[in-house]
Amino acid sequence: MITVRNLQLQAALGDIKARELLRQIGFAWSEPAAAMADAVATYHAIGWSTVPQLPGAKMPLVRWKQFQERRSTLDEWDEWLERWPDAGSP
Repeated sequence: MITVRNLQLQAALGDIKARELLRQIGFAWSEPAAAMADAVATYHAIGWSTVPQLPGAKMPLVRWKQFQERRSTLDEWDEWLERWPDAGSP
C-alpha cells in the first residue's frame, strides 16, 4: 500500500514520480520539504525524537514536552509536514 509517508520518503530521495503524485493529491511539495522529510527519516531511524520548528527560529510548532519522554512518530510527521511544509529543521 502506498501512503503519503512512503511518497514523502521516496520524494526526499529524489523520486520525481513521487513528487508529482504528492502534487496531484494536493500535498505542497518543495525542496525544503524534501530536505525535511529526509532529515526526519534519518533522525527517526537513529532513534531521535524531533518536532517541527518555526522557520528560521528555534521555536517548536507543537507542544514539545511530551516528546522529551517519547519519540515523535512518522505518522505525526506526515501530519506536521502537511500542515507546515516549510517547517524548520528538527
